[in-house]
Amino acid sequence: MFLYEKDIRSRAQGRETKEGRNANEILRRLKKSKALAKYDIFLSQTIRDAELVLGVHELLSELGYSVFCDWIENPLDDRSAVTPSNAEYIRAIMGICDSLLFLDSEGADQSLWICW
Repeated sequence: MFLYEKDIRSRAQGRETKEGRNANEILRRLKKSKALAKYDIFLSQTIRDAELVLGVHELLSELGYSVFCDWIENPLDDRSAVTPSNAEYIRAIMGICDSLLFLDSEGADQSLWICW
């Protein structure tokens, strides 16, 4: 399956229009009632790409996949630093995901997280 940026952005923009909120707000409101014991996909992304993250998350969820996105499942207070504690948390979550989807975008190389 190929995901094209224009299609993903269009999907996210439709959701933004429908809800009257921006992608950041929508992602923060998607918090699940409880964490899952296992996820199909770990969504590796940067906070700079909220619109793309929203579009991809929505598409994968509609296809029936359980998707871990830290903005939704367990937002970290400070994303500007990688600490041993939050790095261990992310590693543990990656261990309960069947696959990893890396969103390669213009902002990805600026992320402190995506590189590892």
